[in-house]
Amino acid sequence: MTNAAIGSAKIVSHQSPGFLQFGYVTNDLDRAIEYFRRTFGVQNFFAMKNVDIHTDETDGSHKTVKVDIGFAWWGETMIEIIKPQPGSQTIYSCTIDPDGYSLNLHHMGVGLAGPLSAFEKKADEMRSAGYKLEMLAINANGHYVYVDTRKDTGHHTELLWFSEAGVAFLAKIPRNPN
Repeated sequence: MTNAAIGSAKIVSHQSPGFLQFGYVTNDLDRAIEYFRRTFGVQNFFAMKNVDIHTDETDGSHKTVKVDIGFAWWGETMIEIIKPQPGSQTIYSCTIDPDGYSLNLHHMGVGLAGPLSAFEKKADEMRSAGYKLEMLAINANGHYVYVDTRKDTGHHTELLWFSEAGVAFLAKIPRNPN
């Protein structure tokens, strides 16, 4: 797979790994999007409501997590904002203030280059280094897993591997200049 041109910039695909995304968690998606509009001029978001994320947990169980989610490119960095649905206890709940508005950094997304085996190798390396893998999602867009790196970084790390469909999905996310 090669880099896919999006506007005048390139997106991370299988050929160019690196930090790709700031992932935030909120309890008010509209307010969080408004924050980025007002503060950083990120005017255009791609938002979806009541999205089901099907996951394979590290204990072998399967879970469906329901979220509202917004995406935007700000320069070469993706902003992802996740609002877990009320009542769902998920990996995202750990940063939500139950007593008021929250918008908190939850994870840094790392795009992984190469074939799917590169994703599997990095996940195995992180596990072997003593990090817990949480909430593996496999779908038509690719493979994603959260690594609990909070003891070292203060946030999770998300490993991202995109399929052809995933690269096409990234192209739908609005670009905003920074």
